[in-house]
Amino acid sequence: MKHTNSNWKPMIMYCNNCSQKLMGFMNDESITKYECSRCQCSLVSKQMGRRHTQVDIYAPVEQVAIF
Repeated sequence: MKHTNSNWKPMIMYCNNCSQKLMGFMNDESITKYECSRCQCSLVSKQMGRRHTQVDIYAPVEQVAIF
């Protein structure tokens, strides 16, 4: 098993669905995972560059995203 020296950095974000304040931890690959306790959606944030952040929002299993 490969041992990695992970440096976890706390990150704060607001849920795009319900505006709940979320906290997650960024790993060495600049990926942060959040889960909202109010609306149960999952968010995955990836920092692509200095001024570019990609956020993927996943609806809970029983719900459907409507655009």
